[in-house]
Amino acid sequence: MRAPTWGDLVAFCKADRWDQERATKHAIYKKVLADGTALQTEVSRGKGADNIGAGLFHFILRVELKVSEDEFWQAIRSGEPASRPAHPAPPPVSRKPSAGLVFQLRKHLHLTDVEISRLSKDEAVEMLNEHFSTSPEDRRAD
Repeated sequence: MRAPTWGDLVAFCKADRWDQERATKHAIYKKVLADGTALQTEVSRGKGADNIGAGLFHFILRVELKVSEDEFWQAIRSGEPASRPAHPAPPPVSRKPSAGLVFQLRKHLHLTDVEISRLSKDEAVEMLNEHFSTSPEDRRAD
């Protein structure tokens, strides 16, 4: 396979439907993938025929373009966007109770560390709200 040039990078960006954002000393290309990932690469003006070094080229593929070398050349040959698998969104992170909430859960609800570790922050707040919404007399009856 021949050494890639900066002109090849521009050809890839056009085939892969990137938006050219700025054209000063460098052409800045940007693309947002279906999963919301934002990509960006830049090409120096006047370097179209110059080769991209192998190390830099593989960095650009992996980090900036998010494609394999085969996908890069295929997009240029076909003029069609590279096929990137849609990455599922990461599962939502369950926020854990803060140290202050943990203290309150131990003090007022007498929960163990194991019980507290199973709670989300929202669950902990709800439990404490429920506890404090009842009168002290009603709490003693429990």
